[in-house]
Amino acid sequence: MSRRPAKPSSPKNGPLLPASGWPGGPRAKTPDDRKQEAARSKRGQISAQQGWSLLMLLVLPAIALYRASTIIAPWLIVIGVAGISIMAWVAMSFDKKRAVTGQWRTPESTLHLLELLGGWPASFVAQRIFRHKIVKVPYQFSFWCIVVLHQAVAADFLLGWRLLDLLRGWLGI
Repeated sequence: MSRRPAKPSSPKNGPLLPASGWPGGPRAKTPDDRKQEAARSKRGQISAQQGWSLLMLLVLPAIALYRASTIIAPWLIVIGVAGISIMAWVAMSFDKKRAVTGQWRTPESTLHLLELLGGWPASFVAQRIFRHKIVKVPYQFSFWCIVVLHQAVAADFLLGWRLLDLLRGWLGI
C-alpha cells in the first residue's frame, strides 16, 4: 500500500490540514467550532426552563382575565390580548431586523408600552426566539418590572382590589 504525497500548500488552497489529507477537504472540528455550532443551534429556541417560567407567569393573569370575562365580553378580551401580543411580537421582530441591518430602531419606550398594555408574554418569547435585548440590563430591568406589575394587578383584581385599597389608605387618598 503506497501513500500519495500531499499537495504542497499554496495561498489559493491554504495550509495543509492534517485531518483531511488534502487542502480544502473536511477538517476536524475545534472546540471553537463546536461552541459556535451549539450557539447557532440554540437560536430560535426557548429552553424548557424558560417555557415553564412563562407558563407559571401566565397563570395569575389568565385567571384574572377569565374572571374579568364576567364584566367584559370574552371575545373582546381575546381580541385585545391577541392584538396587543401580535403588535408586541412584530415590533420586537422589526427592531431586531433593523438592529442587524443598522437602520433606525424602534424606541425602547414603544416596546415597553406594548409590554405594559399586555404584550409582555409575546415580547418574552420574541426576545428569546430572536435573541434580542436579552443581555441589555436596563431593558430587562424595565421588562421585568412590567411583568411584576402585571402579576400584582392580576392578584389585586382577584383579591377584590384589597391591595389598592390598602395603598390608598396608606397614602391618605
